[in-house]
Amino acid sequence: MLISDEIAGRQDKVFQKYFKKNPKKLDEICLYLFLGITQLFQHCYNARSMQAQGYKFLLFEKWFRNSFLYANLLSDYIKRMGLDNWCQYFSDVFQLCKVATKSNIISFKNYPALKKLAEHLIIDISNNPKWSEFVYLKNSPLVTLDNQHYAVLDFEFLLNKFFSRLYHDLLFYSKEKGLDKFAQDYVNGFVEGALLKNTFQTSFGNSYIQLSEVDMKSKGVKNVKNIGLPDYCIRNGNNVLLIECKNSFI
Repeated sequence: MLISDEIAGRQDKVFQKYFKKNPKKLDEICLYLFLGITQLFQHCYNARSMQAQGYKFLLFEKWFRNSFLYANLLSDYIKRMGLDNWCQYFSDVFQLCKVATKSNIISFKNYPALKKLAEHLIIDISNNPKWSEFVYLKNSPLVTLDNQHYAVLDFEFLLNKFFSRLYHDLLFYSKEKGLDKFAQDYVNGFVEGALLKNTFQTSFGNSYIQLSEVDMKSKGVKNVKNIGLPDYCIRNGNNVLLIECKNSFI
């Protein structure tokens, strides 16, 4: 984002001098300039970058599978993308990320099985001409070069399709289905009830006293439900760590 801001702040003088007669090309030039500058950063990730996202995906899928209210939402969304199941989705996202760690250009002549998912992740240039709008890139991190080749606009945005952007895609889809409480249930049921608790239990094991917000409220302390409690609490003797989870950073 810093690089994009720098490009936006410096481009006018150069563009007005050399491209004054053809201003329609400026958005496209901005895109290629951004890709050229950031290409070195996009290949610095390795397998460890995918481990955390894959771990969150597995917990997310398990939460959906055990949810009576949202189980169909998950399967319907996958079918809408033209995929058979979540196993295929996970495998295809993983393979796309694996290819993208080596090159910004993906050839579907070499990876024909990935083309169906890729078509769902392609940005529509005709409807979204402003490349400075990062929300479009986050939703659709691929751009078409020709019939067989696609460019990865940002590796991290592609990697986020394992979990964080997947949630936003499902949030938008849930509103179409009239499931207005999905966001709230996601925070309470998954982020705090599954992801946060599982992460700390995996990290600390049984070494410390660990309490989620639900655990604290279940202790029966008078008026405990009327006060603002932390999302998670870890105690080691007289030392207490209070944790407040912010969904936007997950």
